[in-house]
Amino acid sequence: MLKPLRVENDAPWKQRYRAATIAAAQVARSNPTRGMVSSTETGQYQLYAWSVPAGRLRQLTFSPEGANGSKFWASTSLRATTYGGEPAIIAATSDITERKNEQARRARDLDALSRMHILTTRTLETEDFEDALGGIMETAVALMQADKGTLQLLEGQTLRIVAHHGHEPPFLRFFAKAENVASVCGSATRRGERVIVEDVEESPLFTGTESLEILRNTRIRAIQSTPLISHDGQLSSDFRRILGTPPCTNVDRKA
Repeated sequence: MLKPLRVENDAPWKQRYRAATIAAAQVARSNPTRGMVSSTETGQYQLYAWSVPAGRLRQLTFSPEGANGSKFWASTSLRATTYGGEPAIIAATSDITERKNEQARRARDLDALSRMHILTTRTLETEDFEDALGGIMETAVALMQADKGTLQLLEGQTLRIVAHHGHEPPFLRFFAKAENVASVCGSATRRGERVIVEDVEESPLFTGTESLEILRNTRIRAIQSTPLISHDGQLSSDFRRILGTPPCTNVDRKA
């Protein structure tokens, strides 16, 4: 049986993707102990003074900001030259935010395909239904970049939580029968379509309800609930994506 896929920030596969890279390095001609380096040591390409013998880098530039103060990806190229008869380096920086966003989108798509392949293999190999549900839950949370999540099965007219990620007992006890309290999954079940609440504090679904107090206590701000429909068109289960902060998203139906 395959080991469960780790999704924490310190997971080895995430650390490999986040490892710093060096785009360019140039040793000063007049002083081979000093140089310049362009590296992603801080997560974005920046210029560093390089102490060659010690192997140390000292950051010279800092995270670039756009005209509106937002961060953007930049590509820096270095070229050795002379200035006033002294060795110098010319650095040119260009905005490559669109390219990086596209690369990130493709990486997410590839990661999604890989996770779905692993999930399919695990589901076919295991005879443990609960283990399969847990794998589905963890994969869904990772793919949707959620902070928390629940997977519920519809038994008669009752939604039963069969797997969850990140929730505490008070939340699980209160929403054990979500169809009886104000809840996004209950609303999605009745409508038969995905429902998104961008901010629980502003949603009429939770105004003046005990559910809102539970959500506040567990620091939940945004929720998306997606009903899963079987081949014959019947509602079979529900996946709920939960975020600690309101997201920016296109919604099918707001509550």
